[in-house]
Amino acid sequence: MPTRPRTFGYETRQLRPTAAQRGPYNDKRWYAARRRVAIRDLFTCQECKATVGIRKGDYHCDHIKERPVGAPWSPETWDNDSNLRTLCPSCHNKRSGGRR
Repeated sequence: MPTRPRTFGYETRQLRPTAAQRGPYNDKRWYAARRRVAIRDLFTCQECKATVGIRKGDYHCDHIKERPVGAPWSPETWDNDSNLRTLCPSCHNKRSGGRR
């Protein structure tokens, strides 16, 4: 039976992904923007006007003008607060076709 080489965890440990690998939605600036927009909208869905919860999964922050796929974070253009709105999960799924 072959034995495993002794690596002491150095070679098997995965490096932390870069910001580009994590994507724009796993960024502290995005978390701050979505929270800021939800507070601005008073935690109310802008489509159906239903009140949404304050926890992360209770509401979605949606781009009014769609963000290009793979585009970097840009608060001057599509990640500006004026291009974001709060939606409930069901309205967001209707609008985006199930995409997040």
